[in-house]
Amino acid sequence: MKRGKLFWGFALGLVVIVIVLTGGVALSQEKPIKDFESIAGTWKGTFETNSGKTFLVTLTIRPDGTYTSKRPKGSSNGTLELLENGTAVSKRGTVYTLLERGEKRSISTSNRHGSGELAEVK
Repeated sequence: MKRGKLFWGFALGLVVIVIVLTGGVALSQEKPIKDFESIAGTWKGTFETNSGKTFLVTLTIRPDGTYTSKRPKGSSNGTLELLENGTAVSKRGTVYTLLERGEKRSISTSNRHGSGELAEVK
């Protein structure tokens, strides 16, 4: 009987620690991208390569699905395509997923080189 109480006490304590460390913030939820107008704007954040290097990225998405991605070593332009699963993909193979945490939105990016998360700039 004592082991059961000890386990549940430990589990409850762990949950409390997680809530405190995350500031009680709700976890991100993936939201389907319905159209490019819904994600048009500027997004800023970081991208981490598979080798562990991190750099800043500014992504500007236009309502027609074209985008400009700026990073320290240059920029690139392209066009996004909406997929049936509610994500978008570039011709270079980067997948973009819309995330929401309460009122805050971000875009998760991933490709064969690494991944990142970019917050919406208002």
